[in-house]
Order: sequence, then C-alpha cells, then structure tokens
Amino acid sequence: MSLKTGLLAMVLGTAILGGANRAQAQSHGHIDRLAVRLQRETADMHAEVHAHFRRTPDYVHLDRDVAEMERLARHIHEVAHRGGSVAHLRADVEQLDRLFHHIEDVIDRLARTRQIGPRTLSHFRGVMGNISETLHHLRDDLARMHDHDHGHHHHRHGLTIPRLGIQIRW
Repeated sequence: MSLKTGLLAMVLGTAILGGANRAQAQSHGHIDRLAVRLQRETADMHAEVHAHFRRTPDYVHLDRDVAEMERLARHIHEVAHRGGSVAHLRADVEQLDRLFHHIEDVIDRLARTRQIGPRTLSHFRGVMGNISETLHHLRDDLARMHDHDHGHHHHRHGLTIPRLGIQIRW
C-alpha cells in the first residue's frame, strides 16, 4: 500500500469512526428528548385522572396505575439522560407499554358502563393518544439502536454505521 493510500484509509477510517460516535450520541440525545416528552405526558395524564376520575369506582386503581406509569416514565428519562443501556430502556418501555394498554382497558370499561361522559372520554383519549405516539416512537427508535457500550452483545468490539447499513465485528 502506498503512503498516499494509507493516509487516505486512515483519514476515511477516522471520519467514519467519528461519524459513528456522533450518530450514536445523537441517537441517545433523541431518546432522551423522547423520554422527557413521555415523562411530561404521563404527568399530564396523572393530573387528568385526579381532575376527572375521582368519582368513578375505579379511581384508586386508575390512580395507582397511572402513578406507576409516571414513575416508570421518570425512570426511563433518567436512564436515557445518562446514556444508559439500550436493552434496559427497551425492557422499561415494553413494561410501560403493557401498563398503558391495561389503562386503556380500564378506561374502555368505564366508558362502556357510562361511568365517564363522552367529553371526558374524548379528552382523555387525546391525552392517551399523545402518550401512545411518543411511546411507540421511542420503542421503534430503541429497536434500531445497538448496545455496544454496555456489554449486551456477544462480540468484544464492533462498529455500526446505520446510515450506510454497515456492521463490522471483531
């Protein structure tokens, strides 16, 4: 290999590695921003439960479940903010998604038995729609991320360049 070719390879390798590190950092930043939004939306949902569901027979159950969603969203934000494990985030997001769907079932039952009015139901479903959108965006983005920095893979070293669809392991 000539000196010129060697220098070109070194510059290209540095550019690719730097780009991969920036892409990974941007991915964690994006996940953190989504986690902040999810945390805010679950807090809003909890406020709505306090404002509109106190007189329903399932208030205590609903309040407890929404408080757990809010706590889990706060935890997801904390893990995302410190650049924590993608696998950990995925598991927490899946747990929050299951809890979200359980709350949907409770709300549907309250609507069927006419324990809540149509305006309250419509407004609350709007709040839930926002959470659903953020939650699924977060889940989809986490599914595309790799967890190289936290030992959740079988290879000692690796390089992933998502934009180019390249994955190198050694």
